[in-house]
Amino acid sequence: MTRYRCLMMFTVLVLAALACQGGGNLSGTPTVVPSTPVGSYEAADAIKTYANDVLGLTITNVIAGGVSGEISLPVVTQEGVDAAIELAGTTYLGFWSEGLASVSLGVGTISGDMISDLQDASLGLFSIRRDVQPPQTAAEALRLIEETYPALAGLPWKEEPVATGFGFSAGRTESLNFTGARINLTGTVVSAGVNPGAVPNRAFVWTAVAAGQLATPFTQP
Repeated sequence: MTRYRCLMMFTVLVLAALACQGGGNLSGTPTVVPSTPVGSYEAADAIKTYANDVLGLTITNVIAGGVSGEISLPVVTQEGVDAAIELAGTTYLGFWSEGLASVSLGVGTISGDMISDLQDASLGLFSIRRDVQPPQTAAEALRLIEETYPALAGLPWKEEPVATGFGFSAGRTESLNFTGARINLTGTVVSAGVNPGAVPNRAFVWTAVAAGQLATPFTQP
C-alpha cells in the first residue's frame, strides 16, 4: 500500500514562506515519508544544479533538507512519480520564495557524481509561483511553461487531461533525447502544466522531468 504521511515541518515552512509572499496555495505541495536525512547543503546544491543544468533556471536562497522517501505531486501521473521515487537512491527537497522542488537521483544508490547521476537516472519535480493572470487557453499555458522553464521550449508537447488548469507531456510514447540548458538527457519523459492560484493574478507552473532508468515507470502501459 502506498503511504501518504506528511513531513509536517517541511509543509508548514513551505506554506509560511509563500504566505510571506502574498498568500495562496502552492499546487503540488509534497507529502513525504521521511527516512534517511540528507544534509541541507547537499540538498540545496542538488536542486540548484538541476535547475541550472536541466531547466535553465537560476535560483538562489534555497532552504533545503532532503530526505529519502516517497513524494506525492497530484498534478502529474501519480503512479509514475511514486514508482520512480521508490526506485531512486536519494530524494532531495527544498523551497525558495517562489516555489519548491524535489530532485531524485540514482536507482537504489547514487554514484556521488552529480552529472553522471542526472544522466543515468533522475527525476526533477518543480512548482513555481507566477504572479500573472492564469492562462485561458492551452497555447497561453504552454507559452507560460516555456517562459518559466526555458530549456523546455520547443519540445514535442501533447496536451493531457488534468483536473484543473492545463497539462502537457512529451516523450511518453517514444524515447526523447532532451537537450537541457547544460546537460543532455536520454530516454526522457517530461510533464508540465499550469494551475490557477487561490487568489487573482496567480498561477503555479509545474514540471516533472524523468530521465534514464527513472523514466521507465512513466512509459509503461
